[in-house]
Amino acid sequence: MSNAPAFLVFDGSPSASPPVVPRRPSPEDVGGAHLQNDPAAEPVPETMIAAEDMNQVEMIVPRLAAVSYAVKISVNFTAGAPVITGIACLGSTLTAADFTVGDDGDGNTTIEWAADALPLGLCQPLVTGNNPIVLMWAAYSIAHGVCIRSWAADDTPTDCPFTVLIDGDVPAIDVPS
Repeated sequence: MSNAPAFLVFDGSPSASPPVVPRRPSPEDVGGAHLQNDPAAEPVPETMIAAEDMNQVEMIVPRLAAVSYAVKISVNFTAGAPVITGIACLGSTLTAADFTVGDDGDGNTTIEWAADALPLGLCQPLVTGNNPIVLMWAAYSIAHGVCIRSWAADDTPTDCPFTVLIDGDVPAIDVPS
């Protein structure tokens, strides 16, 4: 009998009672790394997977998930308005429609999502710009979202396409204005 949930843990199970929020997998979600070979029928290394091989996979998968970003979002600007142009998520149910993009002035863009849409994260978001004219970008967590700021070479706030990697729902941080 498997301990693995019947749903993708990155999606959670909102219809369960009680609801299960999205999270990263634990070793128990992928088998627990407790497999043992049958001593009477040891696997043939060239043709069979050994218990140690599967245990290694079951230990690696949660660690890879721990350092994977929950979502990657690319934003472009159309007539000054930010628009999501690309999205990749660990979960299978999230789409661009699950994120609200806000324009809080030149060089100040927010991306927000519903509570429990993403697993908990530990690290602040990471942003990269898609334009050589803008020299500096910064990203930080807000309540159930991120704020991305960008400046031109002359230190003027400037809207510019970017891609942001989001670890998950991280508590907001205080940022001086």
